[in-house]
Amino acid sequence: MMRRFFIVLLLALFTGVLPLVAQDVVCTREAVITSYAVATDISAWVQEHSACPSQIRRAVRDMAAAYQMLGSEYLPFAAADDPFTFSPIWKFYQGSSTSMVHLIDTATNTLSLLADTLTDQRDTTTTAPILAYPVTGDVMAQVKLTFTPLGDKDGAALGIRAAQNPNNWIRIQRSGMTVDVVADTKGTTSVINSLPFEGEQDVYLKIERVGAQFTLSYSVNGDDWREVTSDQNQVFPQEIEVYLTTFWPVTPGAGQAIFSDMKVSEGG
Repeated sequence: MMRRFFIVLLLALFTGVLPLVAQDVVCTREAVITSYAVATDISAWVQEHSACPSQIRRAVRDMAAAYQMLGSEYLPFAAADDPFTFSPIWKFYQGSSTSMVHLIDTATNTLSLLADTLTDQRDTTTTAPILAYPVTGDVMAQVKLTFTPLGDKDGAALGIRAAQNPNNWIRIQRSGMTVDVVADTKGTTSVINSLPFEGEQDVYLKIERVGAQFTLSYSVNGDDWREVTSDQNQVFPQEIEVYLTTFWPVTPGAGQAIFSDMKVSEGG
């Protein structure tokens, strides 16, 4: 009788009929929360749950993203378990490029965003790559940009857009030797204001939304801010996206912008 039991058990294990007890324990809600609380290597912790059901894996990745955010004032670009994948806090829109358009350095938490020739975000065209962070209501966001444009129309930007309408946005950008505030309403793009850029490769960009009022500023050192536009009125829904983009509409070749020190504060 005992011999027959062991034969049935072995057959069940090899044919996959009987689930592994260890996996069942690891993949329960209680086990995930308990192991998360004591994890010292968050990347390894995520990998431990790689064989769990999809809803558990998704929750584990979200918890890992929260762990990363608690460790720094800056938003993490990469997923905790994969330096080639964006953290689940982001939404990535590749645009028209068919090649890789981003690189992440996990050691410095920097993002290189690349734009192909003839890519843009203007009027009803959105062919440039966009990395977006979903937000609700009032917000302040800022980022450090390292960028060397080759032409006056080559640019990289920090912006806000309606979550469900790619033709409703406002952004602050470095393009050529100027810093511009540009807005798009109902598919029509216009330059709100433009200031000469008084710096070299690095520039800090900031955008603040309070209701329908926007203030967009830049700094060459991250401390002394210069407003490009203040109290700019533009109507957005509550659900918005703070986004990063780079575009290369004219100059042959591809353009690269490096973003770092990205932080977002909701509620103003």
